Amino acid sequence: MRAWVLLLGVLALAVTQAMRMPASARGEGSIGGMTALGAFEEEPIPASARRSVDDLLVLADHAREAGELQKADALLRQAIALDRRDSRAATTLRAMYQGPGVSLPVDQDAVSELQARLGPTFRATQTRHFVVLSDSDPAWTRSREAMLERTYRQVFRFADRLGMSVHVPEAKLMCVLVDDYDTYRSFAGEHDAVSAHWMAGYYTSTGNRVVFYNDRTGPHFREAESVLRGYEADARRAREESVIAHRRRDRDAVAAYAARADLIEEHVASERDRIAAAADAMSTAKTIHEAAHLVAFNIGLQLRTHQYPFWLTEGLATNFESETGEGAFGPDTSVEQREEELRRAMGEGRLLALREFVQMTHVPHDSEEAAGAMYPQAYSLFQHAARYDRGALRGLFEDLNEEPGGAVAPGRLLALFERHFGDVDAYERRWLRRIEQAR
Repeated sequence: MRAWVLLLGVLALAVTQAMRMPASARGEGSIGGMTALGAFEEEPIPASARRSVDDLLVLADHAREAGELQKADALLRQAIALDRRDSRAATTLRAMYQGPGVSLPVDQDAVSELQARLGPTFRATQTRHFVVLSDSDPAWTRSREAMLERTYRQVFRFADRLGMSVHVPEAKLMCVLVDDYDTYRSFAGEHDAVSAHWMAGYYTSTGNRVVFYNDRTGPHFREAESVLRGYEADARRAREESVIAHRRRDRDAVAAYAARADLIEEHVASERDRIAAAADAMSTAKTIHEAAHLVAFNIGLQLRTHQYPFWLTEGLATNFESETGEGAFGPDTSVEQREEELRRAMGEGRLLALREFVQMTHVPHDSEEAAGAMYPQAYSLFQHAARYDRGALRGLFEDLNEEPGGAVAPGRLLALFERHFGDVDAYERRWLRRIEQAR
């Protein structure tokens, strides 16, 4: 499972003070950043069907010409499993689903089971690539659906630029939107064993879905709203004092109390708008972060049966975070909040030695404090690799995808890193030097 510690570390509350939201409160993306290894083993190819990739491609072409798209799909996925570096089957599969009238199937059994767990208040809707179950406002749900689809396109864009052979998912991808924070926490703990309080959303490999809540109902925004209601009470008291002063015919006091009430009410309205905007920005970035996990683990960029180093999985997702979801986003664009967190972690000496960091698969003990440094470090390292060592990054993904399924020994992760990026200590110096030069 992957939980989330999203961006937007600052929630300004300038009525009398600035209120900073800690990075960990944003819920970063994995249960400790670790892939939850479930029973998602690939179907073994029967002996009678163990043909070459070329044979399978020919058979798939015949099936497509006969209009047997389900058969063609199965043959192409067999070819992909035989040789993940051969892009022909993945390219053909993608082209097949771009044709008119062809759409991804829906895993109705999985949707029905999930809907039974969630209850009757959750409504299922579909987009081109997703099934969304939501009990939230329809307009907000539609806006999240749009973000899911944009993220889908951007992750494919990145994978293509990286040179990875990726394919369409086996079925539409599932997303759960929970309007209320407390309901979200209850569902996460009961059904997905997610209990870390700082996780504002997560991707689960076993359930192969993302789950998150409407940030406007979260604890930090509730706290901000509570502060604002306190100021509204001050404004009401000022109005009452103004009425009393009017009865005394104390014009100066009437004007003073009225002015004070006006100022407080104006400030409260402004801050409420800013808090709502912050919640919307956080929600967008969180949606994109979790959707990046979901897409990556379903198109062959990563495999649900496999474990990956924390920096690779969370580095990918953090590099797609966007507060607006507009335009292109990914490792070729910077995430301002992550950059700020990185500078702060560096200034406080909290970055881990790269030799240690590249061997880690999760946040130790689900520590909120450790997560606050590990996510921006993963963001920066992945961005550096994607910008300056694209071939090495592709090679690492490909090698990890060819490893036996399940956990990978830390020493093996270090060896694979150095196979593609060279000596880890020398690479660390180059990476840090580029960060310093960019300041």
